[in-house]
This record gives sequence, structure tokens and C-alpha cells, in this order.
Amino acid sequence: MIALLGGVLGFSLNLALSHSGIINFRGYLNIFAKIGFSLIFAILFYLITPTLIKGLEKLVTKMELELSRVPARDVVFGSFGLIFGLILSYFISLPIKDIQIPYISGIFSLIITIVLYIVLGYLGIKFALKSSSELVGFIGKSNKEEKNKNQAKDNRSIRLLDTSSIIDGRIKKIIELGFLDGKLLVPNFVLLELQNIADSSDDIRRTKGRRGLDILDELKENKSVNISMTDKDYKDIKEVDTKLMRLAKELGASIITTDYNLNKVSQLQSIKILNINELALSLKPDVLHGEHISVEVVKEGKEHNQGLAYLDDGTMIVVEDGKNYIGKRVDTVVTSILQTAAGKMIFVRVDE
Repeated sequence: MIALLGGVLGFSLNLALSHSGIINFRGYLNIFAKIGFSLIFAILFYLITPTLIKGLEKLVTKMELELSRVPARDVVFGSFGLIFGLILSYFISLPIKDIQIPYISGIFSLIITIVLYIVLGYLGIKFALKSSSELVGFIGKSNKEEKNKNQAKDNRSIRLLDTSSIIDGRIKKIIELGFLDGKLLVPNFVLLELQNIADSSDDIRRTKGRRGLDILDELKENKSVNISMTDKDYKDIKEVDTKLMRLAKELGASIITTDYNLNKVSQLQSIKILNINELALSLKPDVLHGEHISVEVVKEGKEHNQGLAYLDDGTMIVVEDGKNYIGKRVDTVVTSILQTAAGKMIFVRVDE
């Protein structure tokens, strides 16, 4: 096929030279000249075919390799830029063809046209690639800002649980009833503190710690509750509350607690706090004045002859004249209820 192309090219060259008067053969010489030109170019093209094919294969391979390194975005934008440059070159070159310069007008027009196509095609590619980088950068910046806004919005719905809120049995009901939306997050350092409480030698602390672990297990098993753990820790900080506040500030999250001191310190640092005791303060108490309740007196109170008991949620009950009933379950009557932001205390007397 390439040899045939060479023969056609040789025949065409002979015709061009004959018409221009460079060669002027007549009769049989003219026929032999056409055949000779055709054969010479056919043989020449046949001989260079292997080298030409190898060269083309190398060129194609190199182009494929180079194109594979170029991002698809640059290929697309570069192609549009090249097309635009070539179209612009076509319209600019139209009046150049009409320029008449003796002897060299044709060559002059051809050279200028070729230069225009090369230069404007190249400039079209460069301009398109530069514009694509700026455009993608602008879009990327907008997407990043939007992503950051969405991330900040998502973080505001993260609720960090502290140890006191986990131990408090009310948090489980609040979550299960859907009063808390968003994602619940329990740091590992809070879980470790809860485990230490559960391993305490003090019976009351041990009971509270185990109750907290049970509540966590129940929440994790509840498919409707979005709760997870995080191993984020701060080795340079020892206090769990300080770690919790730092994590809340980094995430832009809020803290759920019943700890009065943590509540106050967090508010000073502009950290949003959801205090279960403050929530309870705004609601009707679950124990009413004059109500009869059965309690187990577990230890002696601070005042003379007082006994102390606790509800399941950890609420302290002060039993008047209850010292003699330590270790026993007794029926009592609620005499008063003291509810503050720090918690609730119930005062009862033995119902005899």
C-alpha cells in the first residue's frame, strides 16, 4: 500500500514538473519518464516502509505515554483551545491569501498561514489549560468552603457523653424517646474512667459504674440510636473533663452531662452544654411531695441520725432518722424535694 502511494506520488511529481516546464520529454521519453518516476518512488517508499512503521509505532507509543500522564481535564480543555485557535487562524488567514507580492505571493501566504495555525493553535491550548486550572481551582475552593460549612453543621449535631451522663439512667430514656438528635460520641478516655468506677472497691461507685456500662451496651444494641466510640486522646492532659472540653472545641460539638462544675467551666469556654439536671429542673419531678416510696438505706448521712439511699438514676435520698435502718429496705414518705442545677435531693421520713 505504501509502495503504491509512492508510485502515485512519483507520477504526480512528474506531471507537476512537466507542467512547470522544468522537464520536457515528448513521445516515448515522456511515457518512460512517468513510469520511471513512479517506479523510483514506489521502490523508495517500499524500502523505507519498515523504518517508517517503526518510527510511527515509537511516536504513537510515546504520545500514548505522554497523554496518559496528562489529566483528562487538561486533554478536554486543551482540545477545545486547539479547535478555537485553528478556527481563529482560518478567519485571519483569509485576507492574507489576497495579498499580491510579485513572484513570492503564493509562498508568502503559505508560510504566514502555517505560522498562524501553529502559533494560534498553541496559544489556544495554553489559554484553555490556564483557564481550566483557574476554573477548577475556583470550583474546588467553592466546593471546599461548602464542604467545610456542611462539616461544621454536622459537627454541631455531635453530642459528647461524659461519665456522669452515662451513669445517669435518665439519659437512656431521653435518647430512646428521640429528644436527642444527631450523633452520640463516647471518647475512649470517658469509657476508661467508667471502667475504673465499675472496678472501684466502693460498693456505690462500683454499682454506678456497672450501671453506666450496661446503659452503654443497651444504647449500642439499639439500632435506632446513632452512637459510636472515638479513640481521640490527649496524652498531655490528665483530667478527663479537660480532655472532653478540648475535644468538644475541636469538633464544634456539644457535651451532655450532669456535672455541675463541668457545666460551668464549659460555658465559660463557649462550649454548648446539655445538662440533664437543668432539663429535669424545667420538668415536673418524678417524685412528689407526700408520695410513698420504698428505699434501701445504704449508709449514714452527714447530719445526726440521717441515713442515705439512692434512686436507680443516682438521685440522693436523705432519710430522716434512718441511721438505724442501714442495710434494710424501708417504706418512706417524701417530705421535701430540693432541685438545683447541680442535681436533685429528696428528703423522706420512715413511714411507720
